[in-house]
Amino acid sequence: MVKKQRTGFEFLACRYAIGVLQSGDFTELDECIHRASLARLSGISALRYSKLSFEECVAKLAIADKSVKSTQLIEHNANFLIECLSLPANALELVTFILVLNAHAPLRHMLSAVEANDLHDQLEISLCEQLAIDVDQAREVVKTLFGFGLLKDMNLMHPSDLEIPEHLRMQLRKTKISSKEELLSAVLIESDAAAFNINEFPHINSNLVCNYLENAVLAELTGINVLFYGPPGVGKSEFARALSDHLSRYLFEVRAVSIKDGQFTDDERAPKIDKQRVSYLQFINQMLNANNQSMLLIDECESLFISADLQYSKEQLHRLLEKNNVPSIWITNHVECIEESFLRRFKLVLEFPQPTRQMVQSLATEAFAGLKVSNKFVQQLVPTANLSHALIANAAHVAKTIGSKGKEAEQIIMDVVESSLRAADLWNDEPSYQQALDFDITLLNIKQAAAELEQIRYAIERNEPIRVLLSGPAGTGKTAFAHYLAQQCQRDINRVKCSDVLDKYVGESEKNVARLFQTAHRDKQILLLDEVDSLLSSRERLHNQYEIQLVNELLTQMECFTQPLFAATNFDSLLDKAVLRRFDFKLDCDYLKTHQVQQLYKQLLAVKTLTATEQSYLEQLRNLTVGDFAILARRIKFLPAQNHRSSALQLLNEENKRKAIKPQIGFI
Repeated sequence: MVKKQRTGFEFLACRYAIGVLQSGDFTELDECIHRASLARLSGISALRYSKLSFEECVAKLAIADKSVKSTQLIEHNANFLIECLSLPANALELVTFILVLNAHAPLRHMLSAVEANDLHDQLEISLCEQLAIDVDQAREVVKTLFGFGLLKDMNLMHPSDLEIPEHLRMQLRKTKISSKEELLSAVLIESDAAAFNINEFPHINSNLVCNYLENAVLAELTGINVLFYGPPGVGKSEFARALSDHLSRYLFEVRAVSIKDGQFTDDERAPKIDKQRVSYLQFINQMLNANNQSMLLIDECESLFISADLQYSKEQLHRLLEKNNVPSIWITNHVECIEESFLRRFKLVLEFPQPTRQMVQSLATEAFAGLKVSNKFVQQLVPTANLSHALIANAAHVAKTIGSKGKEAEQIIMDVVESSLRAADLWNDEPSYQQALDFDITLLNIKQAAAELEQIRYAIERNEPIRVLLSGPAGTGKTAFAHYLAQQCQRDINRVKCSDVLDKYVGESEKNVARLFQTAHRDKQILLLDEVDSLLSSRERLHNQYEIQLVNELLTQMECFTQPLFAATNFDSLLDKAVLRRFDFKLDCDYLKTHQVQQLYKQLLAVKTLTATEQSYLEQLRNLTVGDFAILARRIKFLPAQNHRSSALQLLNEENKRKAIKPQIGFI
């Protein structure tokens, strides 16, 4: 048989047990309390099989104190609670009794047996007489302890139910408590150090939340609650840490805690976890005030609101949000799960959208330091949809842990990003715009003044709702120019195709148009309407009412749009007249000039000097575009070992002929 370990509180437990038992009827008590219970209570194993009378066994409970340190610890903590909670001095014995009751389980079991014998009223009166406190005053003390979250129940008629929450029970029986912070140390889990500066979140209104919290604390206001919401991994927790660092306040996370092998552990699987977290919040706010230089962080808070009326009342949460003493930051990935009655009790509600391209590039550059990844790779990674702080950090961590560099690191980063986004069903598998040749602004020829290009760029950098129409032959760089500007200005661009708009059902195409513009407005995207002549044909040429309605819807949305808008067409003569006057800039893109043709030819074929034949031949090709050279680049890529110099001229000549104006047959 395993020998039971002594708790060190047998002396005090026996002292209280004697007082209770001696005031009762020994005959009745003898029937409901076993000798084994008295043996466990006192640590005297001989009592288990003693033939003494019950009264004589009770007398044996008058034991010496063999654990003076444990007794002193309990008495110290009882005195601390009296002072900390401003309880009356004559409540000391009652508080000591409650601590012993929770430190020594056999005392609780004995009292439970007494209660089962229907001696409730006598037990309450007997206890109060022994503890030298009036019954009504004792009830008020117990009520106060319950209000501070130090007791789960406040019925003094059932003293065995005066249970201290587990996390506090461990503290009060093992640690000499000298401050509120020490008492709260089991539930106040210090948050990680801030990894970012608050200025590294330009897409968040940090000035608003900083100014509010600073002034609210200065004014000693209660009910200071701020809600951060947005998709996972966008930096809500990191911003909270940066915020507390900026405000010079300690940030503590309120999590569920359980006891395992005598140690405190985070336990997200604990039963009634939300009820536990709410009780911790109440306890912390009862114990602390707004001037203690602390802030609370309640992550994944949506479950607390979902559990309202299941594990506790809504009123309990309402009161907490209205009266909490400690400024609190609440974080959720699912704001839709929080009822309006809760939302309107938050003083500030801030959305955390996906980080901007500029921010992603800055984060990626910093995270990938030392991995020797190319700037081109970072530029290609930045536009990836749903890329977050956490995902960038994770990808960098894996690459650095493996010890990869350069191309290998780039592949690992892409693998981590793609697999993580696929798991969350956020990976975009749709084919995206790809260029065979990198865009070169010096190869874009427009018939208008070159200064207009700089004006367009300036407007995009200032996020002006500029509208640009790009027209001209296919392959002259219209679509590539829009993508180039978006990349240079670190803006997201949404290329709209006919398939994104047109629908077989009447009225649905207009809804698709409205949805595309609303999304671009919300996410601050540049819109590119490619092959716009298929969507905005002249209404004079249209015969069906639904086609005219689509043009009307597009015109209306264009006028209301708040972001930069580009439209590209090879057939501007087909556009509705009302469309043309809605564009601020109309750029006519033209064919390559002779020196540009020769430049591209030498670049792709890796030759320094042209032969006389090549030079003469290329001078005759006046209808070539960058798109034609993109075809040549792809041919070279397909057969890299082959000498393409002889076939290149033939390919370019064929492409040139396709665009040459054919003479019409007829009479003058």
